[in-house]
Amino acid sequence: MPGRYISAHWEDIVYFQNGKIPKIPTKMYTEGVFVEFRNGVIVIDNPETLLFAKGKKVKNHPEKQPRRYHIPIQLITQVTQYA
Repeated sequence: MPGRYISAHWEDIVYFQNGKIPKIPTKMYTEGVFVEFRNGVIVIDNPETLLFAKGKKVKNHPEKQPRRYHIPIQLITQVTQYA
């Protein structure tokens, strides 16, 4: 599966809002090129991530795109592989 395009729905638990820790996780959606599954994380190259914060507009997150994302498998709710 390395080199395949995937998307992942996941819940971010380190999002802070107004200096407070929210009671529920923030919904996230990331797509990019699957690199590997290692040590309990999915590694994705060239990720594009959308943040779905309650009561706010859907937006890219972070504003400056990273080269790689490491998402813990425990936070992922769904993964889709594209041809």
